[in-house]
Amino acid sequence: MARPLILVKAAHDAEAGVWYVESSDLPGLNAEAETLEGLAAKLPGIVMDLIETSGETELGV
Repeated sequence: MARPLILVKAAHDAEAGVWYVESSDLPGLNAEAETLEGLAAKLPGIVMDLIETSGETELGV
């Protein structure tokens, strides 16, 4: 089964010195990290946790 595509828009807050999820196709997806690579590394686990806690087996995106 193909996994759904989840679009995540990241932005940089220069004042705070972090990259963060500005918007996404997955409601409730919030994360930040000091680097873009760090943020990208966090996202798969956070996405899976959100899907599991919502009780959804498939995303309607």
